[in-house]
Amino acid sequence: MLAGEEKGHLAYLNHTLEQLRKTGHVTAGDLGTAIPDPKAIRTAEKTLQAKMAAVDPDNDLQMLEQAMELEVETSNFYKRMVRELPPEGQKFFARFVEIEEGHLAIVQAEMDHIAKSGYWFNFREIDLNGA
Repeated sequence: MLAGEEKGHLAYLNHTLEQLRKTGHVTAGDLGTAIPDPKAIRTAEKTLQAKMAAVDPDNDLQMLEQAMELEVETSNFYKRMVRELPPEGQKFFARFVEIEEGHLAIVQAEMDHIAKSGYWFNFREIDLNGA
């Protein structure tokens, strides 16, 4: 589910970049040079694909750790856009920040479950040992 949503984000950003290229603006306002050019997007996509290729698909925890790293990177990018852009651009990326925070929580909950950490969505599960 999360991987599909991330692909949707990339498609949306590519569409917005194309809109900027064709019309000189985007619906949320002029984002100027803050949007990476298509070459930068393709380079980042290749980097992500290479990272994921190095992960053992049969190791669920390793896959989730890699997913967490990618979610953090993506979240940090969107947060930087919110900090650096004018108000119109901030609105454009603010929703992505919210979505990424949800993704981080979901991936962490899955990691906690697999690792049997005793936590579920940052809440301590019942401890039958009385601790």
